Amino acid sequence: MLSISEFSEMCHLSPQTLRFYHSEGLLVPADVNEQTGYRSYTFEQVEQAMLITVLRGTGMSVKLVRVLSTSRTRHPPCCGSTVRRCGTSGRPRTRLSATLENASTRGRRYACAMYPR
Repeated sequence: MLSISEFSEMCHLSPQTLRFYHSEGLLVPADVNEQTGYRSYTFEQVEQAMLITVLRGTGMSVKLVRVLSTSRTRHPPCCGSTVRRCGTSGRPRTRLSATLENASTRGRRYACAMYPR
């Protein structure tokens, strides 16, 4: 388990941002100590944090990132409405898929490089 400061350093997210993401249900710690309130994260959550960082970096809202990061489908329902609303073909969907894949790959590489098993 990683403390919030260790996880913060690894993911390049401030502890304040991690607390905000927790309050929004976007990145929930693996454990929260009931007595101290200290948050702990797992190595497996690094990939999720990297994905959130990439998606937020594109200007997406926390609400949309939550939907996308928890979706089990390749193209969540919100993507279709975004494509229709923009009046475009499949280009935003393709860009979104590439962004998701890139974030996932970067997160795995970073975690493996920093913390080999």
